[in-house]
Amino acid sequence: MAPALYIPRFKQQQYHSKSAHIEIVHGWSDDIIPVENSIKYAKGADCTLHIISEDHSLNGSLETVAELFHRLLGRAMKA
Repeated sequence: MAPALYIPRFKQQQYHSKSAHIEIVHGWSDDIIPVENSIKYAKGADCTLHIISEDHSLNGSLETVAELFHRLLGRAMKA
């Protein structure tokens, strides 16, 4: 959820996926972590990215986030 990736002051700038079960949820209006950072990671890791009309907290979309998490767990359990 709105991962802190590619932040200029962070030492680590390269991220490598070790799982086939990665999904990211990020808000279009996130003013803490730019949504572009999640887009960049999702492209490189070839993972699912859910961008929703929300800010960094995603508080207004907790039901949506819970449903996405539930679906991810279901797919992971089948794999």
